[in-house]
Order: sequence, then structure tokens, then C-alpha cells
Amino acid sequence: MGTLQRGNRDNRFVLLLTKAEKQALKKYALEQDFTVSQILRRGVRDILGTMQSPRATP
Repeated sequence: MGTLQRGNRDNRFVLLLTKAEKQALKKYALEQDFTVSQILRRGVRDILGTMQSPRATP
């Protein structure tokens, strides 16, 4: 039972995201060589804001 609790700590924040946001987050994680957990600790909303800013788009 303990392993279930440990894994769900970060997932609570993921549940608040839309499907598109989750996909964007995973894609960003791969590009930046982060794990999704690292991104969640840094602040999902901040990173999503950065991703969606005109500066960040190639």
C-alpha cells in the first residue's frame, strides 16, 4: 500500500491539467530532459505559461 501513496503525490497536480496540457507537459519534459516529477516540483503552471509564450515557440 505504501508504494501507491508515494506515487500519487505528484499525480494530484497532473489530474488538474487538461489532456492537451498533459501531452504538452510530457513533450516539454522530453525536450528539456526533465522528468514530469521534476517539472511538477518546479511548478506546472509556470512552465506551461513559458511554453505558451510567443518567445518559446520556434
